[in-house]
Amino acid sequence: MRYVVKVTCFFDNRYYKKGETVEFPSAVTLPDYFELIDKPAEKPVEKPKEETEKPKKDEPKKSRMAKAKAKNNG
Repeated sequence: MRYVVKVTCFFDNRYYKKGETVEFPSAVTLPDYFELIDKPAEKPVEKPKEETEKPKKDEPKKSRMAKAKAKNNG
């Protein structure tokens, strides 16, 4: 995740200047001197699948050829 340094500081054996943009793994606990720029990606919400017309069990399935002929004829 990306952070911007709010105050010049020394953290994790490194010197950070105010305004600098840095990246840290999400597992690292940071002091308040760093402000989060990029929020972690949220899990995408799954959209409900649209129900397609399924042939009834009593009806035989049409072959691809029969479907193509029906489409071409009208």
